[in-house]
Amino acid sequence: MAKELVLASLRMERNPMAIPIADPSKLGIDVKMLKKLDDHIELGPMYVVPKSKREIMDRLAEQIITDFESRGAVESQEDEDREEVFAHRVVSMTKTMYEDFLTAFKRYEQEFYGLRDELVDQYDEMIEEFRSLYCKATGCDEEEWNKIKKMIPSQTQFRDSFKISLDRAPFVLTSDGLGES
Repeated sequence: MAKELVLASLRMERNPMAIPIADPSKLGIDVKMLKKLDDHIELGPMYVVPKSKREIMDRLAEQIITDFESRGAVESQEDEDREEVFAHRVVSMTKTMYEDFLTAFKRYEQEFYGLRDELVDQYDEMIEEFRSLYCKATGCDEEEWNKIKKMIPSQTQFRDSFKISLDRAPFVLTSDGLGES
């Protein structure tokens, strides 16, 4: 007798407050040398959220994904090109496995939103620390800082960018043995 299967979809998002580096020379990086090293080095964005805080969130996300994927067969892994989406997985599992994960998910959800709230509480300090470090390193003026500030989401936008969801749909076996949802 076949067990009842479900397709479960896990999705997590957040805005990492990434600021592209428009002019590497302002950071003391030789643009000519950077072009010579083009095949060997990639200059990424700067982040308003400190690395230590991003790593905590990344570890939690990895823990949630690993737990989720260990409970069934991974159907798809879609990490979209948007930097805000750091996980979207679809897994087929039994209904019992889903219900077990749902219990764990409720704890993960509390931890995820708890980390979000902690970051939101530190929003003003993170912005000020970033501004101070960036302007000391680049010698930016008020006009330049205002351009950068426009790239940073408001505290409410930042808070609202944190999303975690778990959805399910029935998994139906067809006569050819291939599943449909």
